[in-house]
Amino acid sequence: MIRCAEAVQPAVLLDHLSWSSVQTYRGCPRCFELRYVDRVPAERSSSTLIFGTAIHAAIEAIHVARMEGKAKPTEKELMSVFDSSWNEGVNRAPEIAFAKNETTASLRALAERMLAAYLEQLHDDAEVIGVEMEFRFKLLPELPEVIGKIDLAERKGDALVLTDFKTSKNSWNETKLSEGLPQLVLYACACLPTLERLGLNCIKPQFCVLTKGKNPKVQKMAPEEVGRADVERLRKMFSETYGYIERGWFPPIESWRCSSCPYRVRCQGR
Repeated sequence: MIRCAEAVQPAVLLDHLSWSSVQTYRGCPRCFELRYVDRVPAERSSSTLIFGTAIHAAIEAIHVARMEGKAKPTEKELMSVFDSSWNEGVNRAPEIAFAKNETTASLRALAERMLAAYLEQLHDDAEVIGVEMEFRFKLLPELPEVIGKIDLAERKGDALVLTDFKTSKNSWNETKLSEGLPQLVLYACACLPTLERLGLNCIKPQFCVLTKGKNPKVQKMAPEEVGRADVERLRKMFSETYGYIERGWFPPIESWRCSSCPYRVRCQGR
């Protein structure tokens, strides 16, 4: 009698993916397992993460006001938003890892400079369509849905402009833009229904990079174009990554990321 082989069940099933989860896996599969599969509480949070979240909250307040037709918040009001987000992150964190010579006061002063620089270069030449705009869509039929949020969506002429905000120690160059391109491609794919609904002709995704320093800079970094090859690259990235996740392949990868990993003690015992 001939017997059919039993179907092999995946070791891990997820109901969704996100850009951050895929990047976590590609940085260290063991970190992904602890965070997204085992859902282990973080041992600590980096000041960089809490700071970046607070800067995003302040910038969000600016564009929410624009979308609602209100006056832009003052620098004092923005710092109030920053402080609220910072305190929330600090209170939620079991421990905070600060960089060398970094303090709460120095980070607050840095936030003031960065937000002032952002306000100075801001121009109301576009219509705000969405702020922290959520999406959920199928990148490939065989993958779980991809979910996420787009920091800022604007209508400018016949284009839908999508902006993702980044804080960075240094200015970005073309290499950094190339490394981040798949994220922009993902957001563009997610917003194709929005493009059609608004009757616009094209999507222009970009990064807005706020540098940290004595004199912060605001950079707008956008690819010249996004083609089919870029979409295929993105699909391959997600497909390969999820294939490893399904098989339960979670080896640790030691790298520079370990120094700020929220699971370093559990993983390395130190």
